[in-house]
Amino acid sequence: MRTTQPYGAPRFWHVTASQYGPKYDYHWNEFYDEPQGNREGGEWCGRDGIDHGPSIKRIREQMSLNDIVVSYQAREGILGLARVEKKYRCTRKGKEIWTFDLRTSPAVGFKNPLTCAEMRRLPGGEEIEFVRCLRGTVFEIKPFEFKRILSALLRKNPKERGYVDLFLNAPRPASLWRRPNRKGKPQ
Repeated sequence: MRTTQPYGAPRFWHVTASQYGPKYDYHWNEFYDEPQGNREGGEWCGRDGIDHGPSIKRIREQMSLNDIVVSYQAREGILGLARVEKKYRCTRKGKEIWTFDLRTSPAVGFKNPLTCAEMRRLPGGEEIEFVRCLRGTVFEIKPFEFKRILSALLRKNPKERGYVDLFLNAPRPASLWRRPNRKGKPQ
């Protein structure tokens, strides 16, 4: 249940990919450089992407379609922004889990990543959940933290401002619009 965001407003998620793990070899550049030609026919972060218990719980209970994913690459920094396209249950090794896929367009990749050390130096940076924990895959970012992170990213990548504006102002896909019920909330 959304308690910190207005109804219908997207939430912000920090999602870490790593190419150094013993089981997985993911790099966000695979998504941003060639979004249609990678992993499961265009799907990314699919059935074998996340196995961290608290992260799976966040996907299942809190993540929604059209939420914004801040793409963090281990040992590099934030490489881009994307939106959640779908979230679903699947079975891995006999265990049911929740996972998600990202919309390939609109998405924004950054040439100059924002590192963890740079996030820590932002006003209130020590309080950003990922900066405090450093272990895990999916972390919530509060709206004011997202604004600070985005400002820092745009200072490092000023040529991307137009793409970021288009990304943030992109209309919701028609599949996300639902007819309101009598209480005014989507069914």
